[in-house]
Amino acid sequence: IAQGYAFSRANSEKRAVTIEDIEDGYALADSLEE
Repeated sequence: IAQGYAFSRANSEKRAVTIEDIEDGYALADSLEE
């Protein structure tokens, strides 16, 4: 989920996936699981 979020977010902004996107994705995934 986290990686999919990062890639879709970067793709929507027409840029490469950054470490920040991936970290945000994991943070989001963690918050959704709680």
